[in-house]
Amino acid sequence: MHKYKLITPMSVRGSVKKAKFIEAYSKVTRNLINHPFETNPKVALKFLKNTFDSLEEASKIKEVQILKRLPPHPNIIKMIELLYDAPTGRAIIVFEYMESDLHVLNTDRPDNETINEMNAQNYFFQILKGIKHMHNCGIFHSHITPKNILISKDTIKI
Repeated sequence: MHKYKLITPMSVRGSVKKAKFIEAYSKVTRNLINHPFETNPKVALKFLKNTFDSLEEASKIKEVQILKRLPPHPNIIKMIELLYDAPTGRAIIVFEYMESDLHVLNTDRPDNETINEMNAQNYFFQILKGIKHMHNCGIFHSHITPKNILISKDTIKI
């Protein structure tokens, strides 16, 4: 866990524009950290709610199994690694960094401003490509919501 340097701690209720991330098994503590060994130094951390006795036990949870099994796709979020802190029993999923999510994008714009039709079509197309990829791999996402659809620039990831 020492290969990462925390640069911006973020709470679940705090500013989510810099490192908004998936809420699935737990309330997520969001952190923006630097990974000094990668070409893209920003990653995001998801602290799992449960505690575990080992890394192997944490690796058995459904989310981690699915993320490991899914072949790479441009519209599926990439899990970089799973970390385990033995003294606390906490597991942390390290994900590629995405700037925001569709919920934040939708709620942070003025009431009279809408997403233009071309962007909406592009976002929807990318969501469908990601879902198709998961379905082709025998995986069915059970909780697709705007908070679980991540965005960076014009790229959408589930």
